[in-house]
Amino acid sequence: MLALPASALAAIDRWWAPVLSPGGRLVLWGMLGAMVSVGLYELLLPQARVARAKADVETARRQLAAYDGELAGALPLMKRQIGAALRQLLLVAPPAVVAMLPVIWLASWLELRYGQGKHYLHFGPGWLRGWGAVFFAGLLVAALALQVLKRLVRCSRKR
Repeated sequence: MLALPASALAAIDRWWAPVLSPGGRLVLWGMLGAMVSVGLYELLLPQARVARAKADVETARRQLAAYDGELAGALPLMKRQIGAALRQLLLVAPPAVVAMLPVIWLASWLELRYGQGKHYLHFGPGWLRGWGAVFFAGLLVAALALQVLKRLVRCSRKR
């Protein structure tokens, strides 16, 4: 089942080979992995429900912070805050787990393709020189850039 996507990835990797070094291809794979993962997360995330849950957490936090009484009176407020936070977690966790799956699969494929003890960085300790550091650095930078871009777009729409 996974052989077809793996052969497609190998073909893409060979296509990039004449113009990109192995390190460059690893960065590009990281960027593509971030785009797929972030896009999948955004697609699956119930945005409106998460926004309501976030507002509930903030309301419960404010109520608890404003409370000035006995512990017995604070317990229901604590319960409400913890419950709201758990509801928010339950809303975001499933999309996050599903969004990780393509990255896990891609990293597994990259281990087979690039992980034969080769070094792709010429500095740092041995564990940092392998394919993983290069791939995950590209993934992290691209994911953060996508989040910043998403916020900028949201801010420009509010104006």
